[in-house]
Amino acid sequence: MAGNEGRSEEERKHEEELAAFLKLRKDARGGTPIDSSQLVLEVLPYLCLQAEFTIVGTSAYVTALRKKVLKQGGEGAGREGGGDAGGETLIEAAKDPARTPVVLLGDVGMRRVDTAVLLHSLTNPNQLPALRMSAKEITASPARFFGGKGGRSLTTTGEGLLDLACDSSAVIITKVESLQPHLLARLQQLVNEGELEGKEGGKERGKEKGKERGKEGGKEGEREGPGSRPRGAFSPLRPGLFFSGIKSIWRRGGKYEIGDNDLFDKSFDVQRTNLRNNLFETVPWLRQFLRDIDWPHGLNNGFTRYVFPIYLAGLFLGPQDRDHNVLLQLFWSWWWPAIMVIYPVLGRIWCSVCPFMIYGEWAQETLKKVFPTFKLKKWPQSITHKWGPWFLYGLFVAILYWEELWDLPQNAALSAWLLLLITGGAVVTSLQYEKRLWCASLCPIGGMNGMFAKLSLLSVRTEPGLCQSCGQYLCINNEKNNKPGCPLGVAPSKLADNSNCVNCLQCATDNCPYDNVGLYVRPLAADISSGSHEARDWEVALLFLLMGNVFMRRMPQILQSLHLPLAWLDSFPSHAAATTVALFLPALITYGAHVLFQAPRISSSVRLDCDNKPAPVDFIHLAYGYLPLAWAANTASWGEFFLREAVNVLPVTAMSLGVSRDAAYAWLPHWTLSNDLVAFLQLVALLVGGLSSVWLTNAITHRSLKEMLPQLLTIFGLECMFAVAVLGPGPPWH
Repeated sequence: MAGNEGRSEEERKHEEELAAFLKLRKDARGGTPIDSSQLVLEVLPYLCLQAEFTIVGTSAYVTALRKKVLKQGGEGAGREGGGDAGGETLIEAAKDPARTPVVLLGDVGMRRVDTAVLLHSLTNPNQLPALRMSAKEITASPARFFGGKGGRSLTTTGEGLLDLACDSSAVIITKVESLQPHLLARLQQLVNEGELEGKEGGKERGKEKGKERGKEGGKEGEREGPGSRPRGAFSPLRPGLFFSGIKSIWRRGGKYEIGDNDLFDKSFDVQRTNLRNNLFETVPWLRQFLRDIDWPHGLNNGFTRYVFPIYLAGLFLGPQDRDHNVLLQLFWSWWWPAIMVIYPVLGRIWCSVCPFMIYGEWAQETLKKVFPTFKLKKWPQSITHKWGPWFLYGLFVAILYWEELWDLPQNAALSAWLLLLITGGAVVTSLQYEKRLWCASLCPIGGMNGMFAKLSLLSVRTEPGLCQSCGQYLCINNEKNNKPGCPLGVAPSKLADNSNCVNCLQCATDNCPYDNVGLYVRPLAADISSGSHEARDWEVALLFLLMGNVFMRRMPQILQSLHLPLAWLDSFPSHAAATTVALFLPALITYGAHVLFQAPRISSSVRLDCDNKPAPVDFIHLAYGYLPLAWAANTASWGEFFLREAVNVLPVTAMSLGVSRDAAYAWLPHWTLSNDLVAFLQLVALLVGGLSSVWLTNAITHRSLKEMLPQLLTIFGLECMFAVAVLGPGPPWH
C-alpha cells in the first residue's frame, strides 16, 4: 500500500487488519469485494481490533459484572420483545443464532466499549473486528454512519459504517445519549424494526442476519473505580442528571442489562448535558491552587481561630448598639445578606470556614495529643437521623424568639452569647463524636445552609464508575495519610444533593488518589428540578420558618401598613403572640392552600404508580417550589440593612474605637442611598424569587400553568405579603 514508509509497525498492522476486513466484506448490491485502498484511511479511525482489558477486580460491582458476563445471568437480564432471558449469560446471548441485540448499561469507568469488544472477540474468535463511531461524529455527518448519497458517506457509492459491517462484525456507538432526537429515532427504528426508511432503493438493510450493534455513552478509557453497585445507569426519574457514564452494547432484539433501566424507551434531555462543566477541567490550575493555599484549613487555622475571640471581646466590651459598634453591625447587617447572596452560587461553603466548628476540630486535635489512645465515638446514626434535624429546628425557633423578644440585633453582649452557645455545642459534640456531628445534624445555621445549598450552581460530584472498584474510601477517612477526609462523613459519589456538602473540597484536593472529584457548574436547583434530591419534612418546616422570619422582623412595618397600633409590641405577651403568628403564618397558608385546592389536582411524573400514571405530589415534595421565594424574601429583607448601614461603615468603626458621633461623621466619608433605589432592588429580588418559584414548581409537577393555578396563586399571594412587609412604611428595624 502506498505511503507505508515512515509508518510505525502498529499502524501497518492496523492497516493490514483493515484491508483483510474490507476484502472479506462483499458489496451489498453486487457481491464484489470493496477496494481496500479506497477506504483504509477513512475507516481506520473506527476500527477496534481487540479489547484493552479483561474484567478483573474484587469489588462487589466488578464481581457481579464478571458473573453476569461470563458465568450466569442476573436479575437485570431480560429480553426486549422476545421472551424471557432468565439465567442466560451475555456470552450465551452473544452466541444466539438469531443474533439479537444485547444491551449493557453501566457507569463511567466500567469500560462498556471494551466489554463489547471483549464479548465480540470471545464469541467470534476468528471473525472480523468491530467498528466504532461516536454520537458526535454521527451527528456531524449522519451519512458516514447510516450511508446514503445525501451526505459525506465513507464510499463514493454511498456506503456508511453500517453497510461495511458484515455478518461477523460489530458496530459500537459511543455516547449514544447525546444523539440528536431525529438521529436517535432512526437508530431506534433500526433496533426495533431492523430497517430504515429513506435510502435509495426503498429501505436500508436492517434485518440482515448477524448484524451486531454496540453503543456506549460516557468517557472512554476511564479508570475503574468504590465497591457498591451503582444505581440505574439511566433512570427516567432523574431527567436533570448528566448521564456521561452510560455505557452499553447493542444487538438487535433482546436486552441484557448491567443496570436496571432501558435506554431507548426513555426520552433524553440532550441540552442539559451541555451545562455540566467541571471547573477543575476548565480551569486546570484551580485544584493545585486550592492545595497550595491549604483551603480551607489555611484560612481557619491561620486567621479565623485567632480573630474570632477578638471579635467576641469587641461585642462584650464595646458599645452595645449597632449604630456605634461596627462588630455588631458586621454580624447582623453584613453577614446575613452576604450568606444569602452566596447560597445560589457556592451553596454551603460558609460551613467550611465557620468559626464554631474550628474550635470543635481544635478540641479534637488537642484531645488526641493529650490522650493518644482515646477514640472518638461513631455517630449514633439512628438517633441523629431521626431526632437531630428536629433538634436543630427547635433550636432555630428558640433563637428566633430570643432575637425578637430580647432585641439581639441591638444588643452586642447577647449576640456574643448566642455565638458562644453555638460554639459550645460544636465543641461539646466534637469531644464525644468523630468528625462534625454538630454541623451534620444539630447546628441550626448548618440546617439553613444545607437547605438553601440545594439552589447552588456549584456542586461537588464524581464520575461514579471510577469509584466502584476503589474500595479505599479515602474521601471519607484518610487517616493513614494524616488527612481528615470529608468532615461530614459523606462520600461524594453518594451525594443526592448539595445539602450534605460544605464545599471544603478536601475530597477533591487531598483525598481522592485519582482526582475523580469535580466541581461542576450546573443549573440552579438542579437536584430539586430533576427529582434526585432528598425531600425532608424538617427541611420544609425550616423553609417556612425562614419565610416567617421575614414577617417577624418586619412586624412594625406590617402593623403600620394595616393601620394597627405599634403598642402591641410593647407588651411581652402580645409581642410573643405576634411573633408566633408571624413565624408560622407561611406554613399555615401554604399547607392550607395545598389541602383545599392543590392536592386533588396537581400530580407529578417524577413518581409513577403501578398503572404508569402520574401519582399525586405530596406536600413535602411540592413545598420545595417555595424555596427560591423564601431565599428572595430573606435576601430583600436583610439586604436593606446592608444597603443602609454599609455606607456608614467608616464613621461607625471610628465610634467603636471611642470617637464621638459628631467627629466621626464630620471627618470620615459616608453616603446615603436613595429610598427609591433600595426599594427597587428589593422589588427586583422578590420578582426574581417569585418567577423562580413558578419555574421550580413546574419542574417538580410537570404540569401546565393552568393546572398549577392554585400553586401560582399561593406564590403570588405570599409575594404580595412579602412586598408589603419589606417595602412598607417605617424603619426596617424596631
